[in-house]
Order: sequence, then C-alpha cells, then structure tokens
Amino acid sequence: MADEMKSSGSDANKDSIVNQTTHDASSSWNGYTYQGKVAIYTTLKYINFCIQGQNAHKINRLKLEIEHLEDFSILESNNYISLHQVKAKPEMKTIGGYKAAIIDLLGKLANDNNIKEVNLHTASKLKDFDQGEIYSGIKDFDVSNKKKSLSDYKDLIIEENTFDQLFKKFKVSTDGGIFPHQGDIQFERAIKFKDIKDMILIEIQTYYSNQSDNLNSTQFQNEENREFMYSNFINLIDEVVMSQHQKENPEGKILIDFTQFTQILNNKSVFDITPKTISSLLLSDIIDQYYTYYIDYELEDEPSELLKFHLDQLKIFNAENFFLLCRKLAPHISLQHKEKATLSELRNLMEPSAVREIFLHAIIELAEVINLPEEPKTSYNIHSKHLFFSLSTLQGSGPSAYKNRGESIIKNLKTDDDMFSLLYDIDGYINKDIDNEFEGSITKIQSDTNSNIVTDHDNRDSITDPKNIKFISINTFKKEYLDD
Repeated sequence: MADEMKSSGSDANKDSIVNQTTHDASSSWNGYTYQGKVAIYTTLKYINFCIQGQNAHKINRLKLEIEHLEDFSILESNNYISLHQVKAKPEMKTIGGYKAAIIDLLGKLANDNNIKEVNLHTASKLKDFDQGEIYSGIKDFDVSNKKKSLSDYKDLIIEENTFDQLFKKFKVSTDGGIFPHQGDIQFERAIKFKDIKDMILIEIQTYYSNQSDNLNSTQFQNEENREFMYSNFINLIDEVVMSQHQKENPEGKILIDFTQFTQILNNKSVFDITPKTISSLLLSDIIDQYYTYYIDYELEDEPSELLKFHLDQLKIFNAENFFLLCRKLAPHISLQHKEKATLSELRNLMEPSAVREIFLHAIIELAEVINLPEEPKTSYNIHSKHLFFSLSTLQGSGPSAYKNRGESIIKNLKTDDDMFSLLYDIDGYINKDIDNEFEGSITKIQSDTNSNIVTDHDNRDSITDPKNIKFISINTFKKEYLDD
C-alpha cells in the first residue's frame, strides 16, 4: 500500500461493478471458517502496516467488506482498494486450477481504477509459473457454460488487450517466492489450515510490540490473553454477519470498520473468561481440528458441507447455552461458577482430547444417528435399542477408569443444578475408549425429584436414587448398535 491511499473514481462506476457481480452473504460465512480467519489475518496486516509506517490515522478510513464484491475486500473512504478471493483446497497446487478465479479478479480490477491489487489466497503455495502461462490459460478458457460476468471479464482482459497492465496487480504466493510483485504490504497469501490461527496470533503480538508501554504490558504479552483476543476477533465477525442477516439487507453488504478491530485490541476488559469468549475458543478449536483431520486423512469429500451443516445447527445456541452444551459433553468436569470458567477449567475443556475430539466423531462418524441441537439437553444424544446415550469427551485407561469418571459425573449431578437437568436422564455415554458400567447413587431433596409441592417434611428429608451409568466406546457402539 502506498504511503498515500488516494481515493478517486465515481460512485457510479463503483456501483456498476458491484451490481455486475456480487456474492450473496451466506449464513455460513463467519469468523470460524477458513476464509473468515484469512480476513482477520489480512486486516491485522493492514493495521500493522499503517502503524509501522507512522500512518495510524489511515486506519480510520479503512473497512473490511465481507461476501459482497469478493469473499472479502478492503475499502478506503468507501472505495475498493484490495479484493481477496479465498480458495480452501489444499490439494490444488498449480495455477491452472484457478483460471476462473483469476478471470473474475482481473475483470473486477479492469472495472475500477481505485483497486490497487487483487489477491488469490490458497491453502497451500502454488508451483511457480510465468505470466505467459496465465495469459494462454485465460485465452483458451471456455466460459460458454459459466456465468455471464465471467465471459464479459474475459473479453475485457483479452479482447481489449489489458492483460499485461492488470496482471501487475495480481498477487498470489508460490513455492519459489519469485512471483508475483509483492506490493507494499508483505503478507502471506498461502496459509495452511493448521497455521492460520498462529499467523493471526503473530499479528496480534506485532501490534502490541509497536505500541506504547501502556499497551505493551505483561497482560497483553501473555500468550493465553492473545488467544482470548483471537477469540474476540472471531466473535466480532460472527456478530456483524449474524446481525446483518437478521436485517435482511437487500444489498447484502457487510462492513466492519478497522477501528472496531483496534478498539478490541486496545480494550483490556476483553480478557474476561466469559461464556462468549469460551464458546468462541471452543468452537474455533473444534473447526481447526476438523480441518486438520480432513487434511491428515486426505478425505475425498470437501469438508465444507458437512461442517456447515453442523455449524448452522450450533448457531441455534447463544454463548451461554453453547458453553453449557460443551459442559454436557464433558460431564466429569466440574465448574465453580455457571457464568464463567477459571483458567484451569477452561484448559480442561480445551484439552486436545476434550470437547473438540468428540465433535469430530459427531460430525464425521455419527452424523446419521445423532440428534442435532434444539436445546442443550437434547443435543448430540442418541436413542438406540431403548437406551439413551450422549456423546462425551470421556476417556481413560485401566480397570478403574469407568469408576473415576462415574464418580465425577455423580459429583456434578449433586452439586450443579444445570448439570443435573442435562445429565440425569442420560443412561450412558458414548465416549472415546471406556466400556463398562458404573453403579452409583445420587442424593436429592425428595421434592426436587417427586413433587412440585414443597412441604416441611420434604425440606427435611432426602432420598437416595440409584444411578447406573453405562460407558460405551465409540467403536463398540458402532459395532453393536450401528451394524444391525
């Protein structure tokens, strides 16, 4: 980005390209997705570039636009200066697979002189290529069965002989790093699924390293606090997208001022471990784990549709209920407070083998049999052969594993009314690796369990109910209950 970001061109010209080809803002577009995280990373790159160049005042003029002209775009003073298309196929490693995307980007660039660059973001670096290869690929590309805008763009690029001029503004990351012209802002355009979160955390750290002593404090330098900051950026995008969908904006524009990002960065109160922060961190971890699984096992199907299906279901919950659902999936973890979690409790919930792992089983292995969310009590339950099961993060080894986990669940039932409501009617847990049955008991005031009328006698006496908890490993469940 040049030292002065000049805004020129008429609004009519800008509106013409917007009307010519725009994206519909999908309800699944949110901060948890890969493209949402790429948008956060790129926004932070712009912010840090402005600050490092002693041009922090320019941040006030910049906006992030989501899913309208492109997957996301950067605007300055309401003029487009940077367009970004995000492709999440890690196996696509040659530029030839992205001809349509390149025509789309260059065509939009041809329609607006304000745009300084167009960017193709990929999940892996592409093999090196030369400009002639791209020109030939575009010239020979059959657009007869494509959307009309793509045909119009191809004519703009080839027939009007603008390719050389436009291609100078096209940015992508390749293996050799020799192409393309990087531009003033040096940011990575090829980031693996598993690396995007770390790239965002680095930019958060960079922001604070360039600030005054007031912001460059121990609180902001703490690694876990940067994780909370990352969570709040995801929440920012998710809230804006959801709010805009509820308004049913006919233009479909979703704009976020860059100052909304800096306000979060400068606000120390965002580090409270509230259900909102916890829910965002947990859901982000679940999705990161899903993409990692998808890549590691080289699954043939795209992960997006199945993941989108579950994400849409999870959006039913507000932050508090999603937090409660995660506690249900980890019934052995006891929390001191219902409103917040301590740092140690949060760490327990976010262990690699905790909540996110069972979601993998739910999404990939049990998608056909689980009950999808309506409320925390019925979410991710399975009714099979007259037994009522719940997915769980429980795991353990040795003959006493089931006893230890059973006692932890009973303790939760006795001490946490929310957990009692969620867990008492569940006869068993589909878990990672425990196959056994725990025979325990739970003590509750009689009026709580048998009557809506509280008497003096009820208040004095309590009853002890037997509580058998059956643990079934996911492999056993699939063999005994799904193969029939």
